[in-house]
Amino acid sequence: MSADMAALPRLRPEQQITRDRLLRSASELFMAEGFHTTSVDRIAAHAGYSRSAVFGSFSGKAEIGAAVLDEMYGHVTDRMRLVRVTTVEQLVSTVTTWGYLAVSRPGWIRLELSLAGPSAPTRSVPLARLISALGGWFTRAAEDIGVQAAEGEEVAYVLMSTLAGLLTAHPDSTDITTGLVRQRVELVLKTFIPHQLNGATATTGRTP
Repeated sequence: MSADMAALPRLRPEQQITRDRLLRSASELFMAEGFHTTSVDRIAAHAGYSRSAVFGSFSGKAEIGAAVLDEMYGHVTDRMRLVRVTTVEQLVSTVTTWGYLAVSRPGWIRLELSLAGPSAPTRSVPLARLISALGGWFTRAAEDIGVQAAEGEEVAYVLMSTLAGLLTAHPDSTDITTGLVRQRVELVLKTFIPHQLNGATATTGRTP
């Protein structure tokens, strides 16, 4: 569990169970049907609770959406800390896998956009913090590989923008293949570790 998630007020066991079930149901519905088309009543029914149970745990749908993203991003950052790479090929393959998972399940991006704006609820793990964590991971990866690299957080922002562009070009995410994602990842990482990645690409016979 991330430090941000651990800092949340501790709930009684039955309250935590209710909250977790509501979040799981909301996550499934938001990802499959969208934030705006999913009502509080729908979330409650899907979780097997009454409407009052939802408002006993959250102030409204926007707070539920924020909590869904916080849980998701917290899980991602926790897992990220466990992944180490020691070669350029491992770096490319790992980032390709992460990138493919991100674009093949684009519901989280739509949810992020749905919650954007000045009235958005407070988040414990906002997208900027996720990108910062990814940037730190890039920096550590370069150190583990033993190569000179550009600023990791800048590369993380470029990668996120590139993946968003890929989704814009391919609205149907089923059209996006791992090969297509890898091409984009290699282009981004050439700004991060240009000489080493050029050598690795030449060795494996891949072209960007």
